[in-house]
Amino acid sequence: MKNIISIFGLFILLSAFSCNNKSASFYYSKAIKNDSLKKYYKAVNYFDKAIELDSSYADWYYKRGIAKQGLKQYLWVHPNTRIAKRRRNEYKFESVVNDFTKAIILNPKHAAAYNARAMARYDYCSIFRPSQEIFDDLNKSIEVDSTAWYAYIHRGMVWSNAGNKEKACEDYKKAAEINPKSDATRLIKQQCK
Repeated sequence: MKNIISIFGLFILLSAFSCNNKSASFYYSKAIKNDSLKKYYKAVNYFDKAIELDSSYADWYYKRGIAKQGLKQYLWVHPNTRIAKRRRNEYKFESVVNDFTKAIILNPKHAAAYNARAMARYDYCSIFRPSQEIFDDLNKSIEVDSTAWYAYIHRGMVWSNAGNKEKACEDYKKAAEINPKSDATRLIKQQCK
């Protein structure tokens, strides 16, 4: 009888523990939901919890980096809000690049992560003087996925800002060939005459 009570008590204890123990995928789904609602700070926190429990998914790092970029844009557009004043210092450019780098390490064929890392570097560091790292990441994104029309557009934008309209137009045309509904068509009309 004692054994039955002990086993029953252990079962109740384990059941209670498992009810309070949230899984990494639980936090990941909460992060995705908050990100889609543009609640970037909450999304980043949930991504942090998911990654803390399971750090093996490249896409989780990639999406956390995207959420951090969304948080940065929110803080830029709403600089005087209460949340912006509290959170401004929590957003760090390096942490975004590190998330994309970790995604690439976990999945070297993650074309979107190469593209996102290039654009993070471009947006925050090198808009007036693009670095070779930016071109390397965009080239790698295209190498990994030759249908990555967004990488062609972004590389075209970098070429354009570097003063090379000819190469920019080549990339825009390639992007439009892959995805005729992309912004490439508009960019061709504006910049490629």
